Amino acid sequence: MSAGPRIARRHTLVVQLNDRPGALYRAIGLVRRRDYNVSSLVVGPIDASGTSRMVLVVEAVDVRQIVLQLSRLIDVLSVAEVEHEEGLLDQFADAMRGFAFPSPVTTIQEPAR
Repeated sequence: MSAGPRIARRHTLVVQLNDRPGALYRAIGLVRRRDYNVSSLVVGPIDASGTSRMVLVVEAVDVRQIVLQLSRLIDVLSVAEVEHEEGLLDQFADAMRGFAFPSPVTTIQEPAR
């Protein structure tokens, strides 16, 4: 009995990385080279610690390989997959707590010509 084709599903990865030039580029480049479809990407600083948190949603059959490869990058401090269960909202809120949200953006009107 053979298993049918495996269906790609959404996986949410939370990555903590050093806030250094090129760190985000290397992490996303690794995901891109593996040809994963990125559905969502949110990156923000964690306090004043010199680190950032990236929440990445990818569509794939399996993400174990990308988790292992991300964790091997020098500037990546931790990688975790957030499970899609009833506790997802709580887990996502915990992951997002480190983000510093700026005050609302004000728009500037261009002068009339």
